[in-house]
Amino acid sequence: MNATTGSAVGASCPYCHFPIKPGVEVTTCDACHAAHHVECWTENGGCAVTGCPQQAGVTADAPTQPLPQGAAAYAAAAAPTGAPAWASAPPPAPAGAGRRNGPHWGVIVALVALVLVLAVAAGYFALAPGDDDSGKQASATVAGTTSTAGSDPSTAPSSSPSGDAAAGTTDTGPTATDDSRAAEKQRVADELVEIMADSAEGRSANIRAGRTGNFGPALTKRTAVLRRLQGLHGADAAQESAIRTFEYAISESRKSVIRRRDDPSVRTVRTSNDEHATENKQLFCQKWKSSGMADLTGAACNPDAI
Repeated sequence: MNATTGSAVGASCPYCHFPIKPGVEVTTCDACHAAHHVECWTENGGCAVTGCPQQAGVTADAPTQPLPQGAAAYAAAAAPTGAPAWASAPPPAPAGAGRRNGPHWGVIVALVALVLVLAVAAGYFALAPGDDDSGKQASATVAGTTSTAGSDPSTAPSSSPSGDAAAGTTDTGPTATDDSRAAEKQRVADELVEIMADSAEGRSANIRAGRTGNFGPALTKRTAVLRRLQGLHGADAAQESAIRTFEYAISESRKSVIRRRDDPSVRTVRTSNDEHATENKQLFCQKWKSSGMADLTGAACNPDAI
């Protein structure tokens, strides 16, 4: 089932979801005709299209006849035929279903509005100034002060609210939401520091594999780092962009390890996957700094080390 990409160029591999590039070997499913990277087909143990008879894990009793052209056609063939007789229109509502039972809400709303108007009027007359001193005292009470102008402070009501409470506490400082967001950004940045350290070990293993021909440790490291990045999400857009760039770089590095393992002729040369990985590692290190994660952790990012 191995073939040169041909018409599969540009299509997304159902397993890793990365586009298939020219010159890359693919495996095409006999049932649904979906093209996979060769290494993705091998790692998944078969087709990665959901519902395909050759999907990894499907038992031998599953239907084995070929699917119609494309997975979408397979889904269409599996769809139920026909629809309930009432599908074109819902059943009629029972008689009287639109009538509202209970109190007359219009009357209640009008009564509430009337009560509010009366309360406002009563408050206005209660606070109306009889002379300058009483007017000042009323203003001071509304503003939430503990003493009144033109009167003995000892006569001020003891139940007068504090200034902050009467004013609505407009200056509260950082909120719990801000603190939570900052803590999440710090957590993500700290985890990325650990992932970069693991990636550096994978790079060292890859270099050793070029001399020894043992690519197992390098592939294991690259796969573990890729899985961690796929499961990590940023606390903001800048962190998310940096993580996805790093993820793509490691994915290309992993593909390069597989190519060098399977093809001795490229074992000591720099592949196109290596070029893509290097470019995106450099871009990730730029985003590491611009997103503020370098300042949060005090850690530097070296694209030649990860």
